[in-house]
Amino acid sequence: MRAEYDFAKMKGRRNPYASRLKKPVTIRLGSDVIVLNHGAGLTGLHIK
Repeated sequence: MRAEYDFAKMKGRRNPYASRLKKPVTIRLGSDVIVLNHGAGLTGLHIK
């Protein structure tokens, strides 16, 4: 094992298992929870 590695010289590749890790998730929330968090500035949540 080397003391230091030069990552600029290394060739990167995509993770072949990444597509298997992403799965849709459904979380049921009550209307009171949605009302409380609506003004909290949460971004990136898609509420259907």
